Amino acid sequence: MGGLNIGNPTSSTTPAYHTSRKATLLLANAIKGSDQFTPSEHIENVHNAISESRKQKTESGQATFNSVINEFDTKQRRSIYRSKDSLSSWLNVLPIEKDHFDLSANEFRDALSLRYAKPLLQLPSTCDGCGELFSTTHALDCRKGGLVTQRHNEVRDTIHDLCSLVWKQVTREPIIQDSSNHPHREALIADVSARGVWQPQATALFDVRVVDTDAPSYLNRTPTSIIQSAEREKKAKYSGAVESIHASFTPLCLSVDGLLGNEFSQFLKHLADRLSSKWDLNYSITTYWLKTKLSFALLRATNLCIRGSRSKIRGLGTEDGAGISPFNL
Repeated sequence: MGGLNIGNPTSSTTPAYHTSRKATLLLANAIKGSDQFTPSEHIENVHNAISESRKQKTESGQATFNSVINEFDTKQRRSIYRSKDSLSSWLNVLPIEKDHFDLSANEFRDALSLRYAKPLLQLPSTCDGCGELFSTTHALDCRKGGLVTQRHNEVRDTIHDLCSLVWKQVTREPIIQDSSNHPHREALIADVSARGVWQPQATALFDVRVVDTDAPSYLNRTPTSIIQSAEREKKAKYSGAVESIHASFTPLCLSVDGLLGNEFSQFLKHLADRLSSKWDLNYSITTYWLKTKLSFALLRATNLCIRGSRSKIRGLGTEDGAGISPFNL
């Protein structure tokens, strides 16, 4: 045992080996008889060694990331920074059909291309809604045909369904401020309301905004600052009216590729805490499931903007059972 040099934690060959030696130092000394073994001190020593190792790995990884990121152009750096903090659980989740976690080959390729700012394949030359030149940016921002609205509604409906699992009186599109009796006052409608979210029996109102952070007008700003601005705009628009009805307001802002705003992240944590207690599941598992559920809803809604049709398909226009005029034969 003396030849193994158990008591010297500095003689390491790998970071993991060094951490292991440092974590078991008190135990090794007790075995050699040089120290008295105390379980509580040993457990604390193990935790400290693991924490220090994780910190060193994080710092080392960040240093490597900072040195490599400068090799890319501005557009690529922007997408990498964004994807580092955005929803990514869809990349490694099992494709379970009953949870709608299964993507088609085209959906998966498009999602990867959007995440890493790669060109999408087989795009049309012009938009079938407005006739403009078709591109990824145009697909994500063109409001003709209602696909951008459907993208928003998909995220809204997912939030509504998740809230319904744990809170009461969950309503879709609640009216905050009615303008029918006040012509000069703007009508305000939120996306979701629920009772008891932040305070018992108090009403909480939520409004969703999905932002294309790579739109031309945003290219001189960071994606995080764009999401923060969207949150501030939502609060400025709704907060006064919400306070007048004694409710709370939370803006739920995110990018088309899953970068969540701070308010959205806090809401998901709170929702995960409630769901984990209700289902008697680990908090981290519940959080992972929530983010995965949200990411797939956003992926499919965003893919609809790219591959969906913006032109209306006309029907035959013939009523069921209508006779044929003999004069037209």
